Amino acid sequence: MYCLNLIAATAGVWFCAKVFGDVVLAPIVGRGYVFAAGLKPPYALDIGMGIFLGYVSRFRWRGSHALWVWIPPAIYLAAGIVLWLQAGFHIGDSLRHFFGLDCYPLCQDQYERTVPLYTTVAYAIGSLAQQRRKRFNEADATSEPSAEKT
Repeated sequence: MYCLNLIAATAGVWFCAKVFGDVVLAPIVGRGYVFAAGLKPPYALDIGMGIFLGYVSRFRWRGSHALWVWIPPAIYLAAGIVLWLQAGFHIGDSLRHFFGLDCYPLCQDQYERTVPLYTTVAYAIGSLAQQRRKRFNEADATSEPSAEKT
């Protein structure tokens, strides 16, 4: 189940963001805005789709697997940062390269290493939000209404 959630949080989010952007958003706001939201930092379309899919996935897969899908992408990103540091860059340069907003159009490293972390964290947040909502609704349903004296 963990691997299925990991695939949904990375490749599934990218695929759904692309389809949603092309089919739903592009006719409304234009292709340029959809392109910018999906391929330019801060990757708003991918993050939004990650939250949505994480929320929806909790209905289907009830386990806590979705809450931990960010770990492999975080390790992969950390390895990329370490490689940059070993190449002679300073930590500030490395962080700016992987998390900065000014990389476009040369964002390949961000898209390969940082975006998977963003989408998996968003997926985990969406799953956590649905879990909290479910607990809140269950607590509401089990609480007894107060008896009113008339």
